[in-house]
Amino acid sequence: PNDRYPDMGSGQPAPLRPSDIRPVNDDDLRYALDGDGYGAGGHRSGTGTPGQTEFPYDWDESMLSEAIEAVLYGGAASIDRSKDGVIFRGLHRSVILAVPVHDYGRYWEVATAYPLSGVGVMRNDAESTPRPVPLNVSDLTRNLERW
Repeated sequence: PNDRYPDMGSGQPAPLRPSDIRPVNDDDLRYALDGDGYGAGGHRSGTGTPGQTEFPYDWDESMLSEAIEAVLYGGAASIDRSKDGVIFRGLHRSVILAVPVHDYGRYWEVATAYPLSGVGVMRNDAESTPRPVPLNVSDLTRNLERW
């Protein structure tokens, strides 16, 4: 009973258990914060990737790791299917974040993590100008087109 997620937003049972997820490592955190150098990932404050959201300025690898664990193991507000697996959403330290998790057969892996809205969250416009994205509780349940 403790190694079970609540049902997804669709009412279907979650297709994985908390123990199915491979622990997040330093490479996962670097990818989410700094990207891959080709435009994917990169949500660290000041990164400036057009169209991307950025975490608050004081979020580093340690804070992101804490946030991912809180969402995955401390009670996600919502769990929904995505094209490659499931996406968890939760609130941590006044930031709503999304944590997509992909199915790799023997285990599930955190693909990335990114902020949706919250205190200190910014979204870069097409010219890489950051604009605030205030906390929006509907981000916990709205349909996410990206994943």
